[in-house]
Amino acid sequence: SMEQRLDGVEQQLDNVEQRLTVLEHKTAALSTDAKDLEKQFTALSNRMDEIQLVLENDTVKRINIIAEGHGDLNEKLDRALLIEGTKEMLLLRIVALESEVRKIKTTLGQIA
Repeated sequence: SMEQRLDGVEQQLDNVEQRLTVLEHKTAALSTDAKDLEKQFTALSNRMDEIQLVLENDTVKRINIIAEGHGDLNEKLDRALLIEGTKEMLLLRIVALESEVRKIKTTLGQIA
């Protein structure tokens, strides 16, 4: 009968409405998940920016300071090696001069 058919249609509409309600809840949950992911992504992005700033402003400066220190040490070492080389040359010349003086003394002693 017509009434049964209307009841059937009404029941089908109720089923559709229930399914739409479930779908709305799932969509709302997905939207919340997406918002949470967006918040996490933003937080991660901000943290990466902070790390980048630390690298640029702090770590790179420290590395430059260390590099400058090594440059100074190299310069000092070069100067020390130069002085040491000069000292060795002077010692060799002194030894040679002492030898020459001995020869001269010996020669003078023979003459006198």
